[in-house]
Amino acid sequence: MRWDAGYQRFVSELKRRNGRANFTKAEFFAWIVGCQVNAARRGILARYPYIFFRDQLSAEDLMQLDSVARHDSCVKAFFQLTPYLKCALLQYVKERPADFNMALLRGLQISKPCIDPHDAVSIFPKEGSND
Repeated sequence: MRWDAGYQRFVSELKRRNGRANFTKAEFFAWIVGCQVNAARRGILARYPYIFFRDQLSAEDLMQLDSVARHDSCVKAFFQLTPYLKCALLQYVKERPADFNMALLRGLQISKPCIDPHDAVSIFPKEGSND
């Protein structure tokens, strides 16, 4: 709901630029939240490269890591956003069954990474631009 204004602005700007906007809310949400989750994952890996190999850590190391990571903004963002991303992806697959493996969505997240829904329109080239 709080991103609705960003989505509406994005869709109206795309319509103004090329006469159509084929982004659904689910696609927009999955794109932005997916980029946010990816950014959080990169932050976690940069700070705690061993976090995804928890089975190789001693119980003492694991307890220390958990206490440090619990206060990390990337860890918090990752765990807060992941359930929203799962919901958005389920809706995305319902709306775009042809992209069941989400290759188009992953391509969008890679080629046009955006973590702020209100800046999404600036990711796409302006009219007359060759980008």
